[in-house]
Amino acid sequence: TLQQFIDEVIRAHKDLVPAHVFKRRYGFTVNNCITEYAELLINGAAIMTVAVESTEVDDILKAREMLGLGEYENCNYLRAIKRIIGMEPMPKA
Repeated sequence: TLQQFIDEVIRAHKDLVPAHVFKRRYGFTVNNCITEYAELLINGAAIMTVAVESTEVDDILKAREMLGLGEYENCNYLRAIKRIIGMEPMPKA
C-alpha cells in the first residue's frame, strides 16, 4: 500500500522525507510557447509556479518578459520542495 511504501521505504531511508503535494494547473499559450500556471500546496505551504516551454529560446525569453517573470528565480520542483520541508535553505531576499 502507499502507507507501507512511505513507512518501509521512505521513512526507513535517512535521506528521504515524504512530502504531501497538491497541484492545480492551467495551460495556455504565450508567444507560441506552451505555458502552465500552477498553484501548489506542499505540506500545506502555498506556492505558485509558471512554466514556459518551447524549442525556440527567443520565444521563451519574450514570453518571460511578457509575463513579467524577469525578477523571479528559475527553480525546479525538487528544490522548492526541499526548501519548504527544510532540506535546503530558503533563498536570501
